[in-house]
Amino acid sequence: MPISQTEPKWKRFERLVAGLHHALAPSGAFVTWDDHIDGRQFDITIRFEHVAYRFLTIVECKDCLVPVGDVEAFVTKSRSAYANKAVIVSSVGFQSGAVKVAAENGIDLYVFEESDEWPSWLHLISEAPALSISGVEILNDSEVVHRFRDESSALIYFTKHVVVRTPSNSRSLDETIMSARDVWEIGTNDTAQSRIVPLAAGAIVDVPFVDPMQATMIRFVAQVGSAKMFDTGGMDVSLVPQLFRFKNAITGEERTIDAAELWIGFDTELETERFYYNPFLSNVYFCEAIQSELAHYILIESYQHGTLFQARFTQNILYRRHLLEVNDQKEISRLRRMLAQFRSGGRTVSSVPRTGRNDACPCGSGVKYKKCHGK
Repeated sequence: MPISQTEPKWKRFERLVAGLHHALAPSGAFVTWDDHIDGRQFDITIRFEHVAYRFLTIVECKDCLVPVGDVEAFVTKSRSAYANKAVIVSSVGFQSGAVKVAAENGIDLYVFEESDEWPSWLHLISEAPALSISGVEILNDSEVVHRFRDESSALIYFTKHVVVRTPSNSRSLDETIMSARDVWEIGTNDTAQSRIVPLAAGAIVDVPFVDPMQATMIRFVAQVGSAKMFDTGGMDVSLVPQLFRFKNAITGEERTIDAAELWIGFDTELETERFYYNPFLSNVYFCEAIQSELAHYILIESYQHGTLFQARFTQNILYRRHLLEVNDQKEISRLRRMLAQFRSGGRTVSSVPRTGRNDACPCGSGVKYKKCHGK
């Protein structure tokens, strides 16, 4: 589940924790991400007033198993800031000694992680072993030239619509992978294993809205796991809310939190002509206009039941708290092609610029693209 396209993993975790506190903080509280007090940095601070008194809570985020030394250091750091409450939130957990030190010094410890549970309103229909494929990548020699999203609906869409072209034939990505199944499936079990499908010399891969790319192999992860079938009432399973677990590592108390409760875009400022995405739904939006308290969007990219879904809609600007801006220039270029297709009324906009159709095909044949692999 991507949170930001450029933020490192530790910073993505900090954003999650900050988004949690923005959502849970009482009215009138001020939550600050990456704050400084007397020259010292604090991951998250929460300030609020009650009656005539001011209170300060500081939160340290650790994307790792937290050792005793880190808790001891945080005890000193929190006291220097005169914090009323000090909290450490880990994505993994705490060493037993760390829990003892925290309890003795009034430090709260929490584990915040994705839950493997499903919402209680979903009804399980059946469960059976199934082969799953994820982490699908296109490689040219040792370089990864493209990686596909792992969401089931998105992966279904791309495996059907991506075309692998060789001098002798053209196949969908799905057909290409399955044509070599007798080889890569051998030894596949309940442990995730990397698999490759070599491509014929001169292979070109056409991905929707992306320039054609030379490729020598397809790499992916195969695993036999348990597939659960739920009655979603027709809703695509990718739209079912992600659940998180927020557990007190000292008392054992925990609560389940819906992703919709996390204000992951607490620092997002909407601007027109910009792309935004919801990291939990993996949907991408284009902001066309902002009028008073309303934002007008185009849903550029949403995969449901293996189909690309696009639409225009209007929403209160408050919901920007669930959105992050797309800032990767390569991704923006791809999205602009998708936007052009939507605005053209759904007519296909080729991933190959018109000016490039008379250029030599990247497969190295020396023939113009239009004649060699053009559509």
